[in-house]
Amino acid sequence: MNKRLVLFVSLLFVFGLMISMQNVFAQSGDGFVTKHVYKGWNLLGNGEDFPRPLMDKAQYILGYAPIVNKYFKIKPESPEEREKFQNEIKSVWPGGDLNKYEKYVRGSYWFYYPEAGDVSYRVGNIQKELFSMLAGWNFKYITWDMVGKNFNDITGNCNVKKAYTYDALKAEEGYTPWESLLGFYFDSQKGKDAVGHGMIINVEKDCQFSLKDTTPIIPQLPN
Repeated sequence: MNKRLVLFVSLLFVFGLMISMQNVFAQSGDGFVTKHVYKGWNLLGNGEDFPRPLMDKAQYILGYAPIVNKYFKIKPESPEEREKFQNEIKSVWPGGDLNKYEKYVRGSYWFYYPEAGDVSYRVGNIQKELFSMLAGWNFKYITWDMVGKNFNDITGNCNVKKAYTYDALKAEEGYTPWESLLGFYFDSQKGKDAVGHGMIINVEKDCQFSLKDTTPIIPQLPN
């Protein structure tokens, strides 16, 4: 067969494979969600810089720093409080490098809304640097690639003691808002609805969340 024809067919195959993989990634999520937020506190996250829809409508925003087990105020911002908090982190964080500590505080946050409404924003898949855990409580969020998996499939090398998500509607109605995630299955409907929800996870020691490898065992080559 003509070498040019072979090369052309090969390129077509590679291009088709790339398109197919792009479709797979697009279907896996990494897109926008629309969440109904309730009056009061809502636990939401996305791992990115704060989307404007979440920021603009919120009256208060709080984050959580696991190394000192304290909340820190994001909105309304106080430069004096911010500096005091940063100095406290530097005093206990090895080397005092806040850039290296940032991944532990990015994830989900408390948003207080004075009235109910809808917000749309982008949520991605699990990013390794954002799912590093410190011993104790960590604030993370439900991602697109968790859909169709059991909670135990995403815990990586972590020994999870407790894990919860927060139901703002139940809180508004006067019921217990915390729902356990241990053994929870993110099915195709509930899982998609939950993408973008925050979750709090208590781990025994520093560890790394990651998706469990579910690739079937590859047949062995003959001797």
